[in-house]
Amino acid sequence: TVAASGELHGAFGFPILLGNEVLGVMEFFSCEIRQPDATLLQMLASIGGQIGQGAERRRAQEMMKQSETLYRTIAETASDTFLTIDQTSTILFVNQAAERTFGYSADEMIGQKLTMLMPEELRPMHLPGVERYLTTGGRGMSWHAVEFPGRHKNGRVFPLEISIGDFGQDGQR
Repeated sequence: TVAASGELHGAFGFPILLGNEVLGVMEFFSCEIRQPDATLLQMLASIGGQIGQGAERRRAQEMMKQSETLYRTIAETASDTFLTIDQTSTILFVNQAAERTFGYSADEMIGQKLTMLMPEELRPMHLPGVERYLTTGGRGMSWHAVEFPGRHKNGRVFPLEISIGDFGQDGQR
């Protein structure tokens, strides 16, 4: 190797750390003899920690992407209707079963208020109920297997059994 041939006279390395776990080691070699530089070594140790945090962040982002892909695959292929709304009750996601259930295409539902899928007489109660929940955390009804009427695109009202969940992402609910 080059080091064995006598051409390298200086070397240093520093660990890439995530907490106490060593993810790898960065090694540097020089043809010149150099004295240790404590400031440089301290700076490189800090950089090693930052590289480790960056690697962990990338790993977490990849895991989140895989999780989202799995969720979308399950939701899209499910025979049950899936809808996702934001805290203003705007529809963000619908699966193919929702299209079949309500008669609207995904493009017609996404970006609209969830109330479009409710009978007229229930619409005035929905947004105040959502606001009350977001403000107090109090649920005005059960969130599991509740019978509720839905409204098809053609105006027909039909029975639904709904379950509701709440989650946060990127500061949104």
